[in-house]
Amino acid sequence: MAEKKHFLDDFENYEVTEDHRPSRFGYFMKWIFFGIILIANAALIFRVCMAEDPKFVKSLSVNDRLRDAYAASPDDFVIVRQSVYDMYTPDGLYYSTGLFYIPAANQLQVSVRYNVRTADQAMTGTTANNNVVNMLDDIGFFYDLTSIHGDLLEYAKENVTISPDDMRSGDYFAYRLVDSNGNFYEPTTSEKYTRLLYVYHKLTFDGVPAEGVDFYVEIYPMFGSTPDYDDVIARMQLYSLERNSDEYKISSSLRKELSK
Repeated sequence: MAEKKHFLDDFENYEVTEDHRPSRFGYFMKWIFFGIILIANAALIFRVCMAEDPKFVKSLSVNDRLRDAYAASPDDFVIVRQSVYDMYTPDGLYYSTGLFYIPAANQLQVSVRYNVRTADQAMTGTTANNNVVNMLDDIGFFYDLTSIHGDLLEYAKENVTISPDDMRSGDYFAYRLVDSNGNFYEPTTSEKYTRLLYVYHKLTFDGVPAEGVDFYVEIYPMFGSTPDYDDVIARMQLYSLERNSDEYKISSSLRKELSK
């Protein structure tokens, strides 16, 4: 009976020759493959991290109005949280987060975000018209704004764009809060924060009702420092009476900040 050979016997006698060694090309392709996987995973992780809103826009801004309301009655001071009803506009160009409703201070805080690469799509014919006027004025061409031909307006809509850098550095939008009774509130403060592709505006509205209404935010085009309130670019419902609300837990550090 023939002796049974173990597979290691052949392995020990295996002689590595040039034919059996991996080629330099093989090594190169292997590391290229590993590099592509590494870069793809890093890009994915980076994208996920950048999609997360920064702390600044998700946190409560403590101001004098809140301090006064807290000092007047600490036990009755409540911060109401609710998931934003219309977190995105139907076209996906605007996004809302960081909603805080403080009835005792008649104050509401919210943040609105847009992407610098796509926000110019929301600019209306009026805005495009305005940009054309500015360009023609720069070269000394003056005329009555109402006399612009419709073809020029169509051209402006299709060809006048705002670069991402301009969108990041400039202010092209105005904001107002609207309650379900039709009352409008302009921001008491508007803090701008930019991060890569995104621009955030953290808005504080004062004098809002303490209860019994829904709240919406409206977005308008801005011409220099003048908002066009007749032209609503977007509208999002922020707070709804039909939704359950949560009471925001006030930490000891927040109580110290409110007590200053």
